[in-house]
Amino acid sequence: MNPVAVIHLVAAGLAVAAARPLIQGRVPRNDWYGIRTAAAFASEETWRELNRHGGRLVQVWGFTMAGVGVVGLLLPRSWWIAYDLAALVPIVGGLGLVVFKIRQKSSGRT
Repeated sequence: MNPVAVIHLVAAGLAVAAARPLIQGRVPRNDWYGIRTAAAFASEETWRELNRHGGRLVQVWGFTMAGVGVVGLLLPRSWWIAYDLAALVPIVGGLGLVVFKIRQKSSGRT
């Protein structure tokens, strides 16, 4: 069992679990948890809107990461290094896309 794939699955589970309260609008403005952009602190309504949007993006990224992890678990040991390197593209690239889309929404350019 590829340990990197296991780490991807655990991280995916944490991302999806962290996204759920954001999507449901259960996270009030605070100093440590949520989508924390300057625009998000403009009002409670803006905070919840940006957190719902960001939560949905993080959830999709988490499910994508889980899919990548499942693929990694199915590969034979001889493919592990190639998987570990190739998995960086959807995982890091996906996270970059999430950050870009959140920043785009918070600046009003949807």
